[in-house]
This record gives sequence, structure tokens and C-alpha cells, in this order.
Amino acid sequence: MKLKTHDTVFDCDNCLQSYCKNCFEYAHDDSCEENKKKLREEEEFEEKYKKEKELNSASCPYCLTSSSMKKDMQGMQGRRSTVECS
Repeated sequence: MKLKTHDTVFDCDNCLQSYCKNCFEYAHDDSCEENKKKLREEEEFEEKYKKEKELNSASCPYCLTSSSMKKDMQGMQGRRSTVECS
């Protein structure tokens, strides 16, 4: 495995990825501190999205397929509906 080295980045000829030599994350243009903050914010957003999705979804009692409960309930307001599972 041959590495091409730059000032703070190395490019791996084997996996074809570029990494920061200081923080060992994928290569980035901003400082390591700023990059870590951005990665942390992205991770927090993903966790929040997953939690909200779990809270707003339900499984069909017949086939156990998950769907958005809010979306289904909005479509059923004011009327009874039968939904067939495939």
C-alpha cells in the first residue's frame, strides 16, 4: 500500500480515500475542531431524525410494515377506511 502524503492529508492508493493526518477523519478543508463540530452536529441531527421517525410511525398489525402514522391519520380524518396490506 502506497501513501501519497501532503501537508496534512494522505491519499491511500489502496482504498482511494483521503484522510487528515491530525484527526484521522476523511480529509476536510476546515480545521479539525470545526470538522469535528460539524460531524457531531450531523450525528445529533440523524439521532433526532431517527427518534422523531420512531415516535411518528406505527406498524401494521397484520404485516408489521412500518408507515408514517401522521400521514396515514391525516388521510383518514373524518372517515373510516380499510387499508389492505400487500
